[in-house]
Amino acid sequence: MSSNIQYINFGPRHVRLLREILKRAGYISERMEPLAGPEREASLILLRRFKHELQPSR
Repeated sequence: MSSNIQYINFGPRHVRLLREILKRAGYISERMEPLAGPEREASLILLRRFKHELQPSR
């Protein structure tokens, strides 16, 4: 299995949210969904940034 690894810098709060999102997705980035509850808005913003940063550069 081949992987493309990129370094993206996130702050401590975002790292915690990202860990929780990845854990719930079974550590598969395609399955990542926003968290429910009071952290929903922050997780939506985080996922948008995460997916944007992973776009191939042109």
